[in-house]
Amino acid sequence: MTCLFEKLRTEETNIGNFFADLLATEYEADFGMMTGGAIRLNEVIKKGSIKFLDIQSMLPFPDTVCVVEITGDTMHKVLENAVSKWPIHDGRFAHVSGLKFSFDPRKPTLSRINIEDVIVMSTGEKIDPEKKYTLSVPSYAGLGHDGYDVLKRETGNVKDVFEFHNTLNVIDIVRLFLRRT
Repeated sequence: MTCLFEKLRTEETNIGNFFADLLATEYEADFGMMTGGAIRLNEVIKKGSIKFLDIQSMLPFPDTVCVVEITGDTMHKVLENAVSKWPIHDGRFAHVSGLKFSFDPRKPTLSRINIEDVIVMSTGEKIDPEKKYTLSVPSYAGLGHDGYDVLKRETGNVKDVFEFHNTLNVIDIVRLFLRRT
């Protein structure tokens, strides 16, 4: 399994999407998001079973989860930030769950994604800019770091569903999943 920064920070990967899926599933959110910078292991893991030590190396920070309610328009802005530095290997690059989108890197920063091309996977419909959705994301990004200013509470764009100090650490969500399987 590839867990290299050059991949994690420029394209979606299986491990990034796995973590995003777990975040969405654990809190029954419409969308999950894991930033490439939150995954810290910079090596290829050999084929076979993933060991918990590998997971600990990938997720060394005690990062809790923010579960927020946002509009489709705010989610669009989140995605724009996620690809704003591409192709630079920047930690803000997002691995997502529950939606799909594409972007045009030739367009100006924060104008790379046509909102009409953002699809909600559960319905197959275009994201509605006015509709409220839930997003589960590690608190580092969920509190506005890595350029995710639109997720800062003082913007008025965000309503907490679960406050970050009342949620599990990302690695604990993975640990729970591994125990259940």
